[in-house]
This record gives sequence, structure tokens and C-alpha cells, in this order.
Amino acid sequence: MSVIGERRSQLGLTQQQAAEKAGVSMATWRRFEQSPGLGVRSETVRGVLRALRLNRDELSALLDTGHAPSDPQWTAEVAKLNKLWTDRIEGLTPRMVGALQSTLDMGQDMLRSELTNSYFDPTDDSILEELDPRIFVAVGNNLAWYQMLAERMQYLVKELGRGRFIDESCQCFADAAIFAAAVRCAAQTWDDNESMGVWHELADDLDDDLRDDRWDYLEEQLDELIPFREWDCVFPEYRKARLLIERRHPHTWFDEPDDELQQFRDLAPYNILAQELAGPGFVHPPAKADKPVTQSWLPFDDVQLVVPEGIGTAVLAWSDSQEQKRGNWPDPRKAQQPQPPWPSQDNPVMRYLLWKADAYIEAGVDPVEVMVDLAVTAWFEGGVEGYDRGQHDARRPSE
Repeated sequence: MSVIGERRSQLGLTQQQAAEKAGVSMATWRRFEQSPGLGVRSETVRGVLRALRLNRDELSALLDTGHAPSDPQWTAEVAKLNKLWTDRIEGLTPRMVGALQSTLDMGQDMLRSELTNSYFDPTDDSILEELDPRIFVAVGNNLAWYQMLAERMQYLVKELGRGRFIDESCQCFADAAIFAAAVRCAAQTWDDNESMGVWHELADDLDDDLRDDRWDYLEEQLDELIPFREWDCVFPEYRKARLLIERRHPHTWFDEPDDELQQFRDLAPYNILAQELAGPGFVHPPAKADKPVTQSWLPFDDVQLVVPEGIGTAVLAWSDSQEQKRGNWPDPRKAQQPQPPWPSQDNPVMRYLLWKADAYIEAGVDPVEVMVDLAVTAWFEGGVEGYDRGQHDARRPSE
């Protein structure tokens, strides 16, 4: 029995009674007893203090002088995580994976519990609290949507236990959104609980100089690991939720991706063309009028365009030449110069945008919709906010 369980027994409380006093579910309390140092929110800790009749210092002292839980099942789980996750991903330790598992598990448990209440507020869930509230406005009182979200959390917990990170386990956009939110939630609880030493014996193999930045470093890596480029649009500080909801409504978040996944992974024009220019020596087949290549992810899907091979080749070549040059297009909000910092007309990307605008207008598309599409393309491409081939993301607030 863990030191938390021993303290509970001293007070003559069952796990169910302790959970009720703490204001948490039975599963959350059981998880805390097994691993008090992983993914526990401050609200949960306050409830535990109330149930155990301790203050925070007394709880920390109790955990510091205690020992790891002797529960064979939990001991085996710790050993399994050590084996699966040591040196798997740079900067990611087994204890961090355990924190993510705990965060997701508690999140799904709390969400299921909240759904049974007469008054349901999604922001009461530790993971959903990280998301932009406009997403919940779009969902409305659709409890089935939240139930499916809880199922995706449970799925991700199991996948981490199998040694599969989000780059391998992501099956839909909901997985990407809640995993990214779980990383943030685990990061917030990490500092509060690091002294609660159940996992201290697990080696932190990150460089000591980066210990305080381990979660920031992991979040930066999500750009490369999550197969949806717009994953961070779910967070309120980026103010992109409206655009995300228009392009990918929450009701579609559980859809299995097909070719749409590739379109959203590679929004930049040079990446859209990547399938046509598949490799060295690839010969572009002549365009057929009856089978045009769709190059638009706009609402007007009936408009289909065939990108001229010359433009596609030029854009791809230009993008490859820029790959190692970070921040080539500065953020116009910071740039002090008379001319806009985005590409000039002789730039291949700008030629692509101009050609695209002309083709849409010729096809009879409303000019306003054309401008919206070009603005979105330029935003992702860096012309407006300095997004340079995924290396520098000016959507994120500067420090």
C-alpha cells in the first residue's frame, strides 16, 4: 500500500469515501494513490489535502519520506514504461510518458463523470480547459461528442502503454487536439508535483541545462510529430479557432483521414505539389481535361484547377533552396521597413498565388472568396506571419 493509502486507512476511510471527500471520481483517487507525482492538477491536490486532513507541506513531507507503491501491477507498469520509453524520443523520459498517461486517464475519467451531472461545463475537465471555448460553442450541447472525446483519451492512454507516440497513434484530428492539450496540462502539473518523489528513481536523461524546458521542448517537437499541421489552432492564444472551425468543424474531428490528411499536413503550395513531383526523374503526366487535379481546400470544391508544371517545379525548387534559411520572411508586425516583407511578384510562390487568383476569377468564383483563400494560403506560407516551411511559426506569441 502506498503512503497515501496508509494515511487514508489511518483515517478509517475507504477509497470511495476518500474520493467523495476530495470531490473526485473513484478512478482519479485510485490513480493518485498509485502515482501521486504524475499529472495531478492543483484542484485535485486540494481535494486530496481536504480528504486526508493535511496541508501541502505535510503532504510533500509524507511523500518524500514514503516509498514507491508496492502494488505489483503498478510496479510492473513503471518497469514497462522504462523499457519502452528510455531513449526513444529526444528529451522524453519514461516519467514524462507516465505523466501524459496519467493526465489523459484522469481527463477521460473526469469527463465521463462530468457528463453524468445535471450541469455540464466542459472547461471543468483538465484537458478540455486548454482548448479555445469557441470550439465548445460550435459543439453545443452534444454530449455524444464529449463521450467520443473521452474514448479517444482512453485510446491514447493505451497507445502510450504500447510504446506508440502521437506520430504513430494519431487516427483523427481529435487525437491530435487532445494529445497536444494533454502535453500542456501535464506540463502545468509537472512543476507542482516533481517533489512528490514516486518516480524520482527514474533517470531523467535530458541534459541538466534543459531540465526546466523539457515540456517546452516536447511541445516544439509536436510540429514534426503530429500529422495535422493546424493542431495548435485549438489553443485560444493563437486566435485561429474561427478559421479552424470553418475549415474543420468539431463534428468531423473523429472522421478517419483519407487523402484529406495529406492535404492538411501539406498546406503549403510546394507541398501540395509534392505528390506530382514525387522524386528525381519523375515525369509529370500531361493534364487531362476530364481528370483535373484539385488544388483547393476551399468550400467551393466544385472549382478544380490544374497547376501548370512550370509553376509547380519553380515553387518546389524555390522551397528546397529556402529550407535551411530560417525566418526568411520576417513578421510584418515587427519589421520596420517601407515594403511588405512577403515575397515580391518575381518570387515563385507569389507567382503561384497570382496565377491561382486569376484562375479562380476566370472560373467565376466570387472575388471575396478568392481573397479569403489567398489570405489563408499566404498565412500558412509565411507571407503574412513569417511561417517558413514549418521551421519558424510566428503564430506563436514571441517571448
